[in-house]
Amino acid sequence: MKLEFKYRFARIAYLLMLLSVPFSIVKAQKFTVDGYLKDMQTLWKAKDIPLISNNLIHNRLNFNYYATDNLTFHVGMRNRLTWGDFLKLGDALNLGSAFNYADIMKADNGYFNMSWNVADQSPDFILNTTLDRLYLDYSKGKWQVTIGRQRINWGVNLVWNPNDIFNAFSFFDFDYEERPGIDAVRVQYYTGYASSLELVYQLEENFDKMSMAGLYRFNALNYDFQILSGKMRQDLVAGGGWSGDIKGAGFRGEGTFFYNPDSTGSAAQQFVGSVSLDYMFSNSLYLHAAVLFNSKGRTGNFGDINYLLNTDLSPKTLSFARWSLFGQISYPLSPIVNADLAGMVNPIDGSFFLSPTISWNMAQNVDFSFIGQIFNGSSDDEFGNIGHLFNIRFKYSF
Repeated sequence: MKLEFKYRFARIAYLLMLLSVPFSIVKAQKFTVDGYLKDMQTLWKAKDIPLISNNLIHNRLNFNYYATDNLTFHVGMRNRLTWGDFLKLGDALNLGSAFNYADIMKADNGYFNMSWNVADQSPDFILNTTLDRLYLDYSKGKWQVTIGRQRINWGVNLVWNPNDIFNAFSFFDFDYEERPGIDAVRVQYYTGYASSLELVYQLEENFDKMSMAGLYRFNALNYDFQILSGKMRQDLVAGGGWSGDIKGAGFRGEGTFFYNPDSTGSAAQQFVGSVSLDYMFSNSLYLHAAVLFNSKGRTGNFGDINYLLNTDLSPKTLSFARWSLFGQISYPLSPIVNADLAGMVNPIDGSFFLSPTISWNMAQNVDFSFIGQIFNGSSDDEFGNIGHLFNIRFKYSF
């Protein structure tokens, strides 16, 4: 009875919190609110463990206050209520106390801790609130300054971004489309119509964790180019990228070289690069292909790798393999139904990942999605020990 009361109380408190915000965009002269409410059911079947079931209610709220023509204040928060077998995953994976799902829920990589488990009744349910955007943006003339928790996206590719030294993201984390933010100061100066200079300083508690870098963008030969240099945690970095087209097909590429002055020899150096092509036909059929190279990637023995549990994501760990291949095909079956199939292959061990997706626009602002995540391979292969996940998601946007 006590557990049932706590469970009902958490759900009621959560719904009351959502109802405190209008379920429509608030359009005023200086203030806007928008967001979404999602419910996702997940089934996960991995080798040697029983079928796992979990439910997640995910709410997003975005607040914008336009103080003046030059100054904007933005707050973005995500609220997540989860219950089910994910909260017992440590025991299911034989990791015991070494794996705590409550700690993963409230993990915050910023200088300021702005993630809280406001109700933690593990292993029954967890309610988390996270502020992943909280910044002031000031622009005047050719200058733009952004201070606070923000997302800084320097990548040009659509799947793997070696240039994203501040905000790397995982393709497997499909339900977090906004991506994490960092606490930083960002200064941009627009030197021309298609060129700009950008400097970023990321706040951290010590020099080894801190990142700072500069990026210069420019256009030449009908291509957009960028070059970057700076420091990411303990590494000195230098890199660049391009974006253009070849006879209508998008052609993108980027690469970053990492050097750790505290290491010696080959251990001090790493290069990660990615190139992609994508094309949309006149009938809306979309094709996308990409390749990733990681000079420190493994060529075998992936038995201890699980991308779903990787909490130390960076451009150096976008893939743990030496080579990775990606392919995607997407086609609208009707104006309101879209089918998509994406996949990754390790060409060395032959293991692969497939993600079939069906998206259905059920009504205005209401969407249904089925997302599969199928990992296949032998026990020592890159994708061999992860299993298969099947997700059913409803989303209401307001």
